[in-house]
Amino acid sequence: MTDERVERIAAGLSGKKTQPYFVCIRPSFRCNLHCLSCWNSNSKTIVKNEVSEKRLLRLIKEGHDLGVRCWRIDGGGEPMVRAETCIKMMGLIKKLGMWGSLTTNATLFSSDYIKKIISMEWDIVNISMQGYDKKTDDFFRRVKGTYDKTIETLKLFKLWKGRLSKEKPYIKLMPVLHNKNCGHLQDFIKIAHETGAEEVGFQIHAVWTAYGKRLALKERHFHMISESAAKATEEANKFGIKTNAPSLIHTDDMKNPNRMDKAIISRAGEDKFLPCLEPWYFIIIDEFGTAGFCVQDLKTELSITNSTLEEVWNSRHFDAARERLKGGKLFRFCSRCCSPKFQESKELREMVKHALENG
Repeated sequence: MTDERVERIAAGLSGKKTQPYFVCIRPSFRCNLHCLSCWNSNSKTIVKNEVSEKRLLRLIKEGHDLGVRCWRIDGGGEPMVRAETCIKMMGLIKKLGMWGSLTTNATLFSSDYIKKIISMEWDIVNISMQGYDKKTDDFFRRVKGTYDKTIETLKLFKLWKGRLSKEKPYIKLMPVLHNKNCGHLQDFIKIAHETGAEEVGFQIHAVWTAYGKRLALKERHFHMISESAAKATEEANKFGIKTNAPSLIHTDDMKNPNRMDKAIISRAGEDKFLPCLEPWYFIIIDEFGTAGFCVQDLKTELSITNSTLEEVWNSRHFDAARERLKGGKLFRFCSRCCSPKFQESKELREMVKHALENG
């Protein structure tokens, strides 16, 4: 997957015509939970302007014909509030031979949905978590029974993967670290081990809401993360679980998660290369059809309701973003680049830079 992405980005930077490699779709702004750390913690029911199922399925076919290789279905809200639509999208993505991931809070799955996802050999399910036990998780996600439902879903995936003799989907836990859980990274590793998850990817909390400020990480909390990350790394190695915990033992780059632009520019200066590569391979479509090149770039006039995916990719908006980044200039929204994307971008830039230097 990565090699072709690198090749396409390198070709685009060399002036060649390329096609998008990765498309993210957000089927809905609605969510059944109200996580205290989330920017969408007070989401209300919005249905009438969501992109139709028919258009979403046609979009996937457009992407396939355009050369898209990977899809991510995730949320402005929770994608599984449109469960039937999601299952149809996932089935079509796999039928057309493409790779897919789903990001979810794991509270809206029936056994039937789980069996369908496993049978189609969907590639990866990313499961968000807020707490390391029932008390903390239910409190931070503000719906009683949330933790138990998440654990039940994880165990059902493990059960049916075994019964159907399937290795996929790969299950990844995605806890958000704030000042109430920052000393418990190792507990998330234990949850993964007990429920059959293969990976735990931690994310640093960024402040989006008034309550989010109360969860903000201070210097002492980053020290707690560092100590806990070392313990989590030991636990992960013992159980054979993949994790980004080792990258959190030293957190200097991420101590101000609301000013990640400074860290991005600093790293770009160190390796003398572009600060971000998103518009050379990535498109995101939100629940209303708005299109952009980054999950933060969704205040554009581009829309799949009146444009094809190819027209979005070749638009002036994307071209302008590419030229701006070539000049080393970021966007205001880059200040909120999430910690996993920050780390992924660093690694991707190194691979693309190496590809360009070696022809």
